[in-house]
Amino acid sequence: MNKVLVMGGTEFISKALVVDLIKSGYSVDFVTRGHKKVDFHGFNKHLIADRKDKRALRNIFKDNVYNYIFDVSGYTKEDVENVVESVDQSCLKRYTFISSGAVYLSSETLLIETNDRGFNPNWKDYGYNKKKAEDYLSELYNKTGFPCVIFRPSYVYGEGNNLKRETFLFSRADRSIPIVIPLSGAAFVQFIHIHDVIKVLLATMDDVQVNGEAYNLTHPEEVDWLTLVKTVKQVVNKDFNVKGITKETMDHLNITLGSFFPFRDLTYLLDICKLSESGLPVPSISLEKGLARTYKWYLEQNHLIDTVFKKEYDKVIAASKTIDDE
Repeated sequence: MNKVLVMGGTEFISKALVVDLIKSGYSVDFVTRGHKKVDFHGFNKHLIADRKDKRALRNIFKDNVYNYIFDVSGYTKEDVENVVESVDQSCLKRYTFISSGAVYLSSETLLIETNDRGFNPNWKDYGYNKKKAEDYLSELYNKTGFPCVIFRPSYVYGEGNNLKRETFLFSRADRSIPIVIPLSGAAFVQFIHIHDVIKVLLATMDDVQVNGEAYNLTHPEEVDWLTLVKTVKQVVNKDFNVKGITKETMDHLNITLGSFFPFRDLTYLLDICKLSESGLPVPSISLEKGLARTYKWYLEQNHLIDTVFKKEYDKVIAASKTIDDE
């Protein structure tokens, strides 16, 4: 039986990945700091360590050999380097690193894998540190043939998301509270459902042609903020106003985007032709379908909670204008 190591395992992508690997018949170990409860079964070992502590990693990996490693919790070059240098590589077939589309420089057009990467002021150190982690793996592949592949997802959403993004919108829509969007009128973005992410990751496990490659990962559908919120409205099936606020009004009232909206107001589009050309699964879950299954899950789990300060949000609503009938 192939042995798999997942860095992470109790949050969103890493948890969904561990659960699906178990269902697929793999022997799965996963590494966390042990701070969160494990509410699933069937894994081989839950290894507890701080991945920034190389000595601790070497200790937990001692006498363990893995065929596949999925690194979901790596955010810096040092995070990745610590794992690579601590694990026995003798039987390793693939090291899969979950990076981000935030590694690219700002662009208003579709980004392809060869576009320039670097410090993007919209994503700051998060994107730049992911970029340096990618560079480390690419250099290692070029020098030694280290079997690695990199994925750069767009906004990931779905059941179990620990980031308050879709739940931010669901919690308002479910209570018929107005949702306010920024009125820049220029931002287009893409999303990918968690099940599509996992499907692609598992499909690459025995595909040797992906070694040394980097892939954008998203559903190709492009949406603006009004389309996103109208889709939420259709899914939740509740009546509420969609309102908009200008940058000038926000500045005048000293209102930040994060006080009323869970996404950055910028175009964020990834081209996935390379994914398709390599014969990998193309994400197929539409935003409407994905949000519908996500909303159903959050209702069943009773996980819809308010995530903004009411006084601040009331201030935003009062300063915005209704736009959903325009």
